This record gives sequence, structure tokens and C-alpha cells, in this order.
Amino acid sequence: MCLLLFLLTTLMESTIYIIMSWSGGEAYLPIFNSPSCRYPLTVLVLSDELNRVLTIQCAERGSLLLRVRDQVQKTFTAYQTLYESAMFFGVRKTLLAEVDMIDRRRTSSEVEEETPHLRKRVKELRADTEAAEESDGERRRAENEERQEEIEMLKGLNQQLKMTFLFNTTKKIRKL
Repeated sequence: MCLLLFLLTTLMESTIYIIMSWSGGEAYLPIFNSPSCRYPLTVLVLSDELNRVLTIQCAERGSLLLRVRDQVQKTFTAYQTLYESAMFFGVRKTLLAEVDMIDRRRTSSEVEEETPHLRKRVKELRADTEAAEESDGERRRAENEERQEEIEMLKGLNQQLKMTFLFNTTKKIRKL
């Protein structure tokens, strides 16, 4: 399509210059002033006049040129629609990114506000844990001491029973 447009413009250069001088210069449509449009719209704007001149010279060329003009207009319209939708998509993505950034900042500030409270809570829990471990350790030591005393008492009782048993046994043996 671009090659056909290029050939069309180069072949009819003299006619375009005549029409341009007659119309007062180049004419651009405002929708094609974007940086994405490479071609000046002189051919599209002046295509009606060019069609009229070529149709007078040759009806078949005029009909072909009319088809080319319509196809080029459709292509430019499609590109314009694509450009606009891409712009809307970019704007929408930018807005979503800004909203996401605002949400992240808000979340970050909430976390920063909550952090000192949580650190305080961690210190409290550590202190409670240490106190629980200390009291548990003291309780275990007391229980161990009680068990040791009980073991010592049982050892002493066992020793006494052994002595009594031996004494009674030896006494019975002597009687015999």
C-alpha cells in the first residue's frame, strides 16, 4: 500500500504541484499530526481533485485511483483507531500503576506505623517466655531436690531394712 502511494505520488508529481499551488499549499488533517504518521496527507486531501483530473483523462485510472484512495483512507482510519486505543491502553496502565503505587505507599505507611507496636509486643513476649522458662527451671530444680531427698531417704530405709533382715537372719541361724 505504501509502495502504491509512493508510486502514485511520484508519477503524478506535476499534477500534485499544480493542485497544491492552486489550493494554497499543503493541507494536513489534524488527526495525522501525531508522530506516528509518516506521510503528509497532501495526497489524501487533494485526492478528490486528482481523481477528477485523472477521470477526465482516463475513466479506468480514475476508478482505480478512487479505490486506492478509499483503501488508503481505510488504512489510515485503522491506524488512527489503533493509535487511539494504544494511547487509551497506555493511559489506563499508567493510572493503574499510579493507583497501585498509592496502595503500596499506604500499605507501607501502615506497616511502618504497626512496626513499633509489634516490636514492643515481641519484647513483652520474650520477657514472658524468659520468666516462664526461669520459673519452670526453678520448679524443676525444686522437684529434683525433692526427688534426691526422697531417693536418699529410700536408700537409708533400704539400708536399715537390709540390716534388720540380716540381723534377724543371723539371729535365727544362731538359734539353730
